[in-house]
Amino acid sequence: MSQGFMARRFQPARLIEFAWWEMFFFRLGCALLVWQQFPNLEQYHQMPFPRGLGHWMDLTFLSAPGTDRVLVWIWLPCLVLYVFGRGTVFTLGVIVAVYSAAGSLVNSQGATSHTHQLLVMTLIGQWVAALWDFGGTCCRGNLGLWVDSNRRQQAMAQVARIVISAAYLTCGLSKIVATSGTWISRTPNLALGIMKSHANYFYDDLQVTNPFFSSTVPHWMVEHPLVTCLIFGPGLLIELFLFLGLLGRGWSLVFGAIAVVFHLMVGLIMLLFFTAHIWLILLYFVNLPYWLVRGGGALKAKFFAGNESRRVVEVGE
Repeated sequence: MSQGFMARRFQPARLIEFAWWEMFFFRLGCALLVWQQFPNLEQYHQMPFPRGLGHWMDLTFLSAPGTDRVLVWIWLPCLVLYVFGRGTVFTLGVIVAVYSAAGSLVNSQGATSHTHQLLVMTLIGQWVAALWDFGGTCCRGNLGLWVDSNRRQQAMAQVARIVISAAYLTCGLSKIVATSGTWISRTPNLALGIMKSHANYFYDDLQVTNPFFSSTVPHWMVEHPLVTCLIFGPGLLIELFLFLGLLGRGWSLVFGAIAVVFHLMVGLIMLLFFTAHIWLILLYFVNLPYWLVRGGGALKAKFFAGNESRRVVEVGE
C-alpha cells in the first residue's frame, strides 16, 4: 500500500465541491424562499414587545402605506442579482437588512415565531462568507466586487450548510440543558403541546382539526409513555447529529432526508409547519438536482455501454 493512498484513505473528511449549477439552484431556492416567506407588514403599526433590530430602531415605518411597493423595487433586483452571482457583497447585504427588519417587526408583536429565523441566519452566513472572500481578494489586489468567483460561491454554499447544522445542534443542546438531560423521558408531556397546538389552530381560523391527532394521539401518548419516548426521542438525535451531513454527499442525503421526514411528521401531528426549514434542508442537504443528474448520467452510461457491447458482438459476427 503506497504512502499516497494511505494519506488519501485516512485523511479527514473534505468539504463537498459543488458544481456551478448546484450553487445556482441553492441561490435560486433561497431567493424564492425570501420572496414567498416575506411577511405582509401593513398590519403591524406598533412594536409593543421589541425584538431583534426593534431594540435599536422603530421599524413601524415599514408598515406605512406604499412602503411594501418601495421595498419590492429595492430588494427584488437584489434577489435577481444574488441568484446570478452578481454583486453579492452589496445585494445580499440589502436582502439581509430588509428581511431582518421585516422579521423583527413581526416578532415585536408579542408572539415570537421561528418562521424567518433559519432563513435569515442562512442569508447572513452567506453574506459574511462573501464579505470575507471580498476582503481576501482586496488584499490580493483584485476587488472582485461584481462577479462572484467560484471560490466565493463555494464558501457561501458551505457556510449555509454549516449555519443550518449549527442551528439544529444548538436547538438539540438547548433541550438537553433546559431539561438537565431528561428531554427524552419527558416526551409524553408533548401530548399537552399537541392539544394546545390544535386548539390554537381552531381558535385562529375556526377550522376543526383532525380528532385523531388532536385527541386520540395525545391520550395514547399519556397512556404509553415508554413507546412515546421511543417514537419521539429520535427527534432530538436528528437535531444533534444533522451536522454529520457535512461529511459527504451520501451522509448529506441520508441525514437531510431523515430531517425532512421528521419535520413532515411534526407538521402532521402538531400542525407546526416549518416550511422554510424543510426547503433549506432539501436545498443544501438532500440536493435533489444533483442526484437526478447523477442517476441520469449512470443510466445514460449504462445504456450506451449496452449499445456499444451489442455493436461489438455484431461486428464480431
